Amino acid sequence: MAAETWRTRDGWEVLIRPIAPGDEAAWVEFVKRLSPATRYKRGGTRPEELTPDLAHERVAPDPAREFALVAAASRAASSAIVGVARCRRHDDASWEFMLVVADDWQRRGVGRRLMAALDAEMSRRGVAAIEGVVLASNRGMLDFVQRLGFRVEPSESGPMFRRVVKEFAAGTG
Repeated sequence: MAAETWRTRDGWEVLIRPIAPGDEAAWVEFVKRLSPATRYKRGGTRPEELTPDLAHERVAPDPAREFALVAAASRAASSAIVGVARCRRHDDASWEFMLVVADDWQRRGVGRRLMAALDAEMSRRGVAAIEGVVLASNRGMLDFVQRLGFRVEPSESGPMFRRVVKEFAAGTG
């Protein structure tokens, strides 16, 4: 995947790139900065669960079954991970995605750009579909994925959740 960089209106440079083992400390800080509401909506890890083994697992995905991207923002001497998107192999035809954006970076295009990069990578790999499970009460995420072309349907996980699916035409994302 080719890295993508853009500059925000307020002067931040944001780089989208594959996650790397050197991102452990930045990933831990990213998760610690997430609000309890964001962690809950994304099914995320609580700060007290952030072990070195978990951090290593999150930044060193097995390329045969998982792919992860980070959005890293920098300005002057400051740099931080502001978003993470990942896909894990669900079965031969589809992969399950996860997306989380730091609270103060939501609604700034980070999620849209991470998902576009994830789509491109999944298309490059010939994946037929990506899917995810979203809380039924998380209207913001459901609206977001619908705008990106996902279908929203009931989830096998029960009425509190929705299954979201995006199918790709052969060779396109």
